Amino acid sequence: MANSNSKSDFSKKITQALATEKKKIVIVSLLLIVMAVMWGKMLKGKGPAKASAITVSKVTESAPVKLSYVDLEIIKGRNDRIARDIFSSKDFKGFSNTTVGGENIVSSGNTGSEDVQMAASQIKLIAILSGEEKEAVVNDSLLKAGESFKVESADLVYEFTVTAIFDNKIVLSCKEVEITVNIEPSK
Repeated sequence: MANSNSKSDFSKKITQALATEKKKIVIVSLLLIVMAVMWGKMLKGKGPAKASAITVSKVTESAPVKLSYVDLEIIKGRNDRIARDIFSSKDFKGFSNTTVGGENIVSSGNTGSEDVQMAASQIKLIAILSGEEKEAVVNDSLLKAGESFKVESADLVYEFTVTAIFDNKIVLSCKEVEITVNIEPSK
């Protein structure tokens, strides 16, 4: 008697669970029907039709294909540039890419030393990295404020010291001459 009671409790629990989950029951039953139909087709041998390839003789018998080339219309800004150049520093937040027109050397405090001016004309400020401490890429060297680098000009070697780094320029000093160099305009 206890066995039949436990079976009736089990069946009551199942019917209650089925009543609360009607959507799931409908979906499961539909999927089971689809699965049964697919298995039935497969067992009867009614699968998908076999694909057949066109032989070379059929291709050569058809009319020859004529190709005509058309020059595409050039619309400025559509396809004339790469949308995002991964090699450009323009999109990198670590670089300051403000371009300043004019010559590289903006000003100098002491214009009496023409040889230093001549050496300074060989200095190229390529990029400025902003962060906790700004760094500048000068003539392919990464420098911080206070660091020095050498430039050869007219068989002489000049030592320039980076005195300040700003967002788009640096200030250098050499032999008591102060020179401001702007970042090179991008090409």
